[in-house]
Amino acid sequence: MQFIRLLTLMRRLGAATQGRLAQACASGEGRKDMFARRTVFVVGAGCSFEYGLPVGETLKSQIVDRMGSLSRAQRARDMEPYDELMLSAVRKLAHQEQIDAGNKVGLWLEAAGKIARGLPHSTSIDRYLAFRSDDPRIVQLGKLAIVQTILEAERASSLQPTPLDHAAIAGVTRDQPHWLGQLFGRMQEGVAGKARIADLFRNVTFVCFNYDRCIEHYFFNALVEYGDFNEEEAARVMAGMRIIHPYGRIGALPWDLDVSQSLRADYGVELSSHEQLLTLAKGIRTFTEGAHDAQHLPIHEALLEAEQVVFLGFSFLDQNMDMLTPNVRCPPASVTGTVFNESSSNQDLARALVRSMLSGRTGGAPEGHRIEFHGMTAGQFLANNGNALMR
Repeated sequence: MQFIRLLTLMRRLGAATQGRLAQACASGEGRKDMFARRTVFVVGAGCSFEYGLPVGETLKSQIVDRMGSLSRAQRARDMEPYDELMLSAVRKLAHQEQIDAGNKVGLWLEAAGKIARGLPHSTSIDRYLAFRSDDPRIVQLGKLAIVQTILEAERASSLQPTPLDHAAIAGVTRDQPHWLGQLFGRMQEGVAGKARIADLFRNVTFVCFNYDRCIEHYFFNALVEYGDFNEEEAARVMAGMRIIHPYGRIGALPWDLDVSQSLRADYGVELSSHEQLLTLAKGIRTFTEGAHDAQHLPIHEALLEAEQVVFLGFSFLDQNMDMLTPNVRCPPASVTGTVFNESSSNQDLARALVRSMLSGRTGGAPEGHRIEFHGMTAGQFLANNGNALMR
């Protein structure tokens, strides 16, 4: 008798469970998201370095060389093609200046020389332009140099060939896992089929402190190749990607139809006119210009909603951490990421800066946060921890 009662109870529980499951399916509850938790990826220059783009001293050196060459320019034909374009842009800017000066172009070339001499003493081009925000010529020339240098770097990167050349990517990473490939692989695992591909970016926000378009370029082409989508279909999926560039970017990619055509440029394109160079430079913001930018609000909203925050290839500069810090304390979240090639003292500092960020501007110790960093590249980190991040 007791056995029959127990069997009846189990059947009732089974029926009730089936009813709840049916109700959940009807409402969308229980759907398998690509990321089960709301996740913010904070992406720094170390991620682009995995694909051959310059960071730190290399980027500075390239801009110094470009500005030094420009400062010595007398005639466009004496210069490299890129510098010829820069000189044409400088002439246009000088012509637009409302000042009474005999050699306005010379003033711009002199400013280029100041960058060539001053930038080597700074930690980065961004820091230098923020410090020299008193000189509009220096700031404008710096933005032009950033656009030219990053476009050149995109063109030379392992992501340039399309279809994507996975052998070239492996050559740069020395056969180590690369972060975009690892991330796309994890994210598409939760997609049942092409009909559900629109859910790919559910629960994910990217805050990318880089000027390049590596993330957008890779995901777009991965969609085309993996799902055999045409460009229009892939563009519709990409419209669901939430990505914020706090300091701007060197133009949107051609398939991003939400942006005016003048602000779009192919990945690694070789510009053909100084007008296009001047237009793309308008999309670059310095530390100072970004200090009170409207972009902060969506960043803070994402962080305040986040259940996990992942720092990848990020250097935890004070200016960037200040930009990430919301006005109020963040709710409990898991914080993890990479501190590749950083000393133990720098790793401790990174944890302290993150705790301060989580406390918000109003202060108060963060509660319930777990902070765990790993001394590895972004690709290695996602290969080792990608499955855990999804849950």
